[in-house]
Order: sequence, then C-alpha cells, then structure tokens
Amino acid sequence: MNSFENSAGAETLSTISLDSLPIEVFLMICERIDADTLVKSLMYVNKQFYEIISDNYLWKKRAMRTFNDCNVAFMLTSVYNENTFNWKQFTWHTELEDSCWAEYETKTTTTVFSGAHFSEVDAVIMARDGNHCISASRDRSICLWNTTIGTNNPVVHKIDSHLGWVWDLEIYDDHHFLSCSWDSKVKLWNTDNFTQISQPIQTFR
Repeated sequence: MNSFENSAGAETLSTISLDSLPIEVFLMICERIDADTLVKSLMYVNKQFYEIISDNYLWKKRAMRTFNDCNVAFMLTSVYNENTFNWKQFTWHTELEDSCWAEYETKTTTTVFSGAHFSEVDAVIMARDGNHCISASRDRSICLWNTTIGTNNPVVHKIDSHLGWVWDLEIYDDHHFLSCSWDSKVKLWNTDNFTQISQPIQTFR
C-alpha cells in the first residue's frame, strides 16, 4: 500500500462520527447508554440526535425490553393512554429509580431504631418533613421516631392507638396520616400535635 492509500484511509477513519453512522448502528449504541445520559446529554448534541432520541416509540421499545411486558403493564395500571403516554419520561425515571437500588448494599448506611415496640412492626411511613417516621405494630401502638442520624433517643412519642394489631399506615396530606387495624377501624391522626395527643381526630368504622 503506497503513502497515498495510507493517507486516504486515515482521512476516511478520521471522518467517522456518531452522526455519520447508519441509524440502525446509532440506535444500537443508544441501547447501551443509560437513559439519564441520553436525555440530559446526547439528545442535545445536534438536531438529528434530538429527533431520534425524542421518538416515543424508541422509548416504548426500550421499556418493553428492559422491564418486560408484564412488569410494564403492572407499573402503568390505569394511567396508560397510547396516544398521550410519555414513554421517554416513564422509562427515564424508572431506570433512574432502578439504578438507585442497584448497589444499595454498598451505597447506603443502615440505622436501627428499637426500644419502643414489643411486637412485630407491620408498617412504616416517612413523615413529609423528612426527619421523622411513623411505625405501626402488632402491640397495638403507633410510634413517632426522629430519624436524624446521631439522635440519642429516637422515640419521640408512642400512642396506644387501636384495640387490635395495627396493620397499615398511609400519609393523608402534609398534616395528617391514617392508620388501620384488626379492630376494624381506620383512624385519622394530626401530625402537627402528634406528641401531645392520645386520641385520633376522627375514627371510621
């Protein structure tokens, strides 16, 4: 091979770039790039990339492949509408959520709170302030905990809430939560004065 052929080959190689690749090859590369990089970076390189990566069908196909048909159907439940559903947002945020838990054992710390309940804990919810959690137990009580790291006494308040096992808790709004029990009652509690009360503000049968 003469010097002219060498220089021609080098010039050809130097002109190869992502936007010069066949669309099929580019899509195969996209399949191996995480959704966050595609959405935040690659799609803004140029107009061509933006149009390709914005395609709703591309993200639908990615979701079906990544999460499989059954899981996708379960996650969508009744919110899905073929004409309006945003597959890019759905797939992007679902992949982000999955990545947060992919290495949770090495990327998270564990804090154990104990000393309040004497039976199994069946429900725990985080308060909206992010610094407290509420637990419900088969000992018929509900506890408010301070989850701030380094707290010497994490138990803020304990209420004998029901006449039976407390099965579940649910945040109602920024100031209230609900509890349900084996005693066939659902109770509404006010979190603003949780440490001062021993009775719910309303009971449903």
